Amino acid sequence: MAQDLIVTMWRKLGAKITIEVSPSVFTFYKKDKILSLETYLYLNEREGKHIVAAVGQPPANSEPSIRIDLFSRERALPGTIRRIECLEAFMKYAMAELYNHKTFFRPRVCFKNSESLSPLLLGYQWPVLKLAAESAGASIVEFEGYDWGKPQ
Repeated sequence: MAQDLIVTMWRKLGAKITIEVSPSVFTFYKKDKILSLETYLYLNEREGKHIVAAVGQPPANSEPSIRIDLFSRERALPGTIRRIECLEAFMKYAMAELYNHKTFFRPRVCFKNSESLSPLLLGYQWPVLKLAAESAGASIVEFEGYDWGKPQ
């Protein structure tokens, strides 16, 4: 009962970000803001760590960078880079661009067309996107046309 009340408050008071998904572009919608990002990022290596240099576009600086295509059929990535961590960084960047972090309620995220990733993620697109959105700060993650309680 109390948990239902909390979820209802979050749905009413938290901002909603809708993300239209395709393997090549994610389009983020929040009220009057629209942000389209191609699904790749560039990483720079500094002191043995990978730092995000650019998201959805080539980096502005001339440092050597590694391009990571988030939904490429190419399986191997260089070194210790993990694609899920890159997707999380991608989502964090987009959420920061759209969302005012000074507000109390974290945003609710609704994915549209997530099944477009099925040929690449082999049916695991829902948990992968859910994990990335929650890591980026989403309070509630929903999928248009997908019911977690029913087998697909």
